[in-house]
Amino acid sequence: MISKIFLKNKIRARDEILKDLTRGKIVAHFGCIDDDLNLINEKLKQKRYLHEIVSDSAKECFGIDINRKLLKKLRQLGFENIFFGDIQYPNGYEIDPKILKKVETVLIPDTIEHLPNPGMAILGLKTTFRRGTKILISTPNPFMWAHFFTTIFRREIFSPHHLCSYSIKNMENLLKINNIVIQDIYPYWYSKEGNFGKKIADILLSKFFTRISPLFCDGFVYECVIN
Repeated sequence: MISKIFLKNKIRARDEILKDLTRGKIVAHFGCIDDDLNLINEKLKQKRYLHEIVSDSAKECFGIDINRKLLKKLRQLGFENIFFGDIQYPNGYEIDPKILKKVETVLIPDTIEHLPNPGMAILGLKTTFRRGTKILISTPNPFMWAHFFTTIFRREIFSPHHLCSYSIKNMENLLKINNIVIQDIYPYWYSKEGNFGKKIADILLSKFFTRISPLFCDGFVYECVIN
């Protein structure tokens, strides 16, 4: 089947979109801890650590992550409301269920592609949070411009930590079977690591390809609701 995709939102920085969509809300942020403490400290210095951005924007923000090793470190850095939990197994959350029932927005940024059991995670959201709760899922775009470019040369860009990729329709189907509906889609670009020349090249090529089609963007933020 072929389906035409319409995107009404402009391409913006991922963190800017997530900041706007969590502003003034009570937020549960899954996957809030990066795996590398040095990277966390570097992002904090540069004011681009997502959990800090969201915590500053939200009314309240509760972080949930499987990284026990860095939980204490993050608390020492001033992020007190961080708890252990695996999104695929909500019965194991080490956070008061009463807190989760008052959550207005669930944030799952660039996490779903890492999960071996994404269906269990989506089902868990429906059973853990109230009807009407907003869910924000961001994930890389498998059809981003760089993938198209490297395919010509019989190459694949991949992450050793990613287990699956989601097109817009794949994401829609996954959510629909658990009665979670996509209300809006926000295409995003994401600042890459690397030297100045590499960053400039990425920006220029990204602008060129996304003028051809916004579906060549780096990824999407899906704004959803539990029905």
